[in-house]
Amino acid sequence: MKKSIIFTITTLLVFINSVTSVSALTVLPYWYSTDNKIAWYTDTSLYYSHDDNDCGMDDQDMNSYVVDGVEILDNILDPSYLKLDPLFADIPVVCLTRSQATAKGISSLAHGATAVTRNTSYSNSYSKPTGGTVYFYEMIDSTIYLVWDTTVGTTIKTSDYSSEKWTSITMHEFGHSIGYLGHHPTTNHLMYKIYNGVYTAPTYQDKLQMYLVYDAE
Repeated sequence: MKKSIIFTITTLLVFINSVTSVSALTVLPYWYSTDNKIAWYTDTSLYYSHDDNDCGMDDQDMNSYVVDGVEILDNILDPSYLKLDPLFADIPVVCLTRSQATAKGISSLAHGATAVTRNTSYSNSYSKPTGGTVYFYEMIDSTIYLVWDTTVGTTIKTSDYSSEKWTSITMHEFGHSIGYLGHHPTTNHLMYKIYNGVYTAPTYQDKLQMYLVYDAE
């Protein structure tokens, strides 16, 4: 069985390498997420693509945002774990207009969103020292949506965003797309649910989440 979920990011912005075990649990016994679920792909490489979908965002700019975000994540994971493949992408990145986003049920305040499909049965779990259980699921597929909003006089006119902001948003959504379910509970983290309007790089805790799931070196 599989389950689809959509994560959105409002006025801020799910991470990671192939998993053969959860040996990294000894590295980080906590799961800093509002959702006690982790998912991952078992593939040795993941392939992504990007399409401006006539949303209004310049295609070269979109390419830059996506590639820059992927490069930062790849520097944390194994080099070139995320690869570009326009034809057979595991993770397509699609730009939507606000009306297109609304038609997909994405919040009117969201700047980005990720649709995640994972198995409903978990393959492993562990108890956190702080209480509660974290469950591990296999990822099936995911799609990243970037919302291009040109509405004048609103706080969500994303067409005015800098390249740094878009790169940060893209990284956040890639985090969801490779298994970070839920959001980080505190501000100034890449995976926090509200975009704070500035560029946010992966923090030490963000990186540890990748180690936990993908046993990244």
